[in-house]
Amino acid sequence: MGIAPLLALASIASPAAAQQSIMIDGARPELHLGIGWGAELGVGARVDIPVVPSGFISGADDEFALSPGGELYFDDGGDGEVFVAGVFATQWNFYLDAEWSVFPELGLALVFGDHGRGRGGDDSELRLKLLVAVGGRYHWSRRNALVLRVSVPFGVQVGVTF
Repeated sequence: MGIAPLLALASIASPAAAQQSIMIDGARPELHLGIGWGAELGVGARVDIPVVPSGFISGADDEFALSPGGELYFDDGGDGEVFVAGVFATQWNFYLDAEWSVFPELGLALVFGDHGRGRGGDDSELRLKLLVAVGGRYHWSRRNALVLRVSVPFGVQVGVTF
């Protein structure tokens, strides 16, 4: 084998090694702040747990993780509504390079509280809602990243992983 093929292989392997270094290494906690679709302010936490660390696509830097957590939102609309939600999502992470990753999420949220009462005829205190989200991370180390997520039903969330 000549030197040119070895150099070509080395240039392909280097970015893959850099991307592997930021993939989830065990469980990764996340804390975030949120602004709901109705201007509610909230806080939340998640823990990403990889279940398929090598992903589903051969040759791609992806991983599949479970992302359970919780949310607490306060409605600033004057009526003092508060709602709490337990979240269970699946998250498919795609590592674009050593600093950026993106993900879609699909899951369920068990929402308890007054939020959303009277909207669409739903006046129950406990509701099961579909969670659909997309997001991205800017990684500054193997464990730490800034997170931006846009989701239904929670709105926009900004946080940090550690």
